[in-house]
Amino acid sequence: RPSRRQRQMCIRDRAEVDALHGRGFDRLEVAELSGLIGLHLFFNRLSTFAALPPRAMESFPDQWWVRLARPLMAIRFRRIRRFQPPDPLTEDERVGPFSEIVNALDGHPLARQLRIVIDGAWSSARLSKRAVPLVFAVVARALGCRSAEREARRLLAMTELTEEQIEEVLTHLSSGALDEVERLAVSFARETVWAQPVRIQRRCREIQSQLSREQFLELLGVVALANTICRLGVLGGGCR
Repeated sequence: RPSRRQRQMCIRDRAEVDALHGRGFDRLEVAELSGLIGLHLFFNRLSTFAALPPRAMESFPDQWWVRLARPLMAIRFRRIRRFQPPDPLTEDERVGPFSEIVNALDGHPLARQLRIVIDGAWSSARLSKRAVPLVFAVVARALGCRSAEREARRLLAMTELTEEQIEEVLTHLSSGALDEVERLAVSFARETVWAQPVRIQRRCREIQSQLSREQFLELLGVVALANTICRLGVLGGGCR
């Protein structure tokens, strides 16, 4: 069951979405705003976990040639800014892991891209078939996103884990049924939900020494994606 803090967070997030609708924002506008926030959250998490140096990106606008080119860039951006008609998902794109959340963005191009990324995470062979839904389940439980946790548990039920073992993992962040990589993924996933940059980067260095390069990069991407999806769960009724 979600903690009191988690329930309060869900209520607050749901209230903020309802407030946008109350101020005249339609469903697609709220979906676009939420999707863009989720997109920035994904890249922020990923760059923080990997400790990518931000100086080059942050100093880019201060380059002398950028300042000179700003008027021309402004003209260009004004020309490409135009209203895009709704871009609905196909029937095939409406199904798959976390379809409730993806379909809440239906009509916006971000929905299709999110479908592709999620399907890619589930088809990867770098982590076990249980590791990916375990990460999502742990992040969903930590955030109190009940719809995402239900979906993660449904996907875990297709593996060899029993309901008792899944609950054990979510309660204690460990289980004798997990292998070493899965135990590492579960504990790391929980640490990323409310992580401080310095602390989580130190943790990433520890984890990197215990995984192959491919496994480490895959785990960073999956955890960043889980943090994004579970926060977007409010669009799909995440508190329910």
